[in-house]
Amino acid sequence: TQSSFGQVDKITLNVIQSCCDTVTQKIAKNKPKPTFLTSGGDWTMQKRAKLLDKYVVGQFYALNLYKKGLKAFHGSTIFGTGAVKFYKADGKVCAENVFIVATGVKDHGARFVTRSPFGKQLRHDFRHA
Repeated sequence: TQSSFGQVDKITLNVIQSCCDTVTQKIAKNKPKPTFLTSGGDWTMQKRAKLLDKYVVGQFYALNLYKKGLKAFHGSTIFGTGAVKFYKADGKVCAENVFIVATGVKDHGARFVTRSPFGKQLRHDFRHA
């Protein structure tokens, strides 16, 4: 279509943003949580596991972790990594989303140390990749 100034109006569509938003919403349908299992445990251990399950669910909601995790996942679709920072403040556990660029970790300076199947330590240096 043409505007009143004789210029052609262009419709813009950000396909990458649309893909990132779609996959984030598909993942958002699931709400995973850690579960404590007691294989072969006695009644006391089973009771403790149930109480721990309740505590963890309460902490997830108190810290609003599902929303923060969703933001971290969305950040990972854009930057490759998403992060939630956990810390202690005034005797309480706290969590906040962290913009991955603000962490100060650079991909090109990352080093990983792993063990080979033969027990030798391998150092992977990605500085010159």
